[in-house]
Amino acid sequence: MFGASGRTGRLAVERALAEGHEVTAFVRERGTLALEHERLRVAEGDVLDPASVEAGVAAAEGTI
Repeated sequence: MFGASGRTGRLAVERALAEGHEVTAFVRERGTLALEHERLRVAEGDVLDPASVEAGVAAAEGTI
């Protein structure tokens, strides 16, 4: 989920987790998402940089 550390994004992450979903949150800085959960993965990067998005998602999926 992009924008996970913003007001709406955080609510969406919390709701998805409450409903039992696994969530990958993509944030610019890991420290901006003060939420921990066993089904939450956090990927860090710049959404405006395609290489950053690719690397962040791959890291969150454990493929790199």
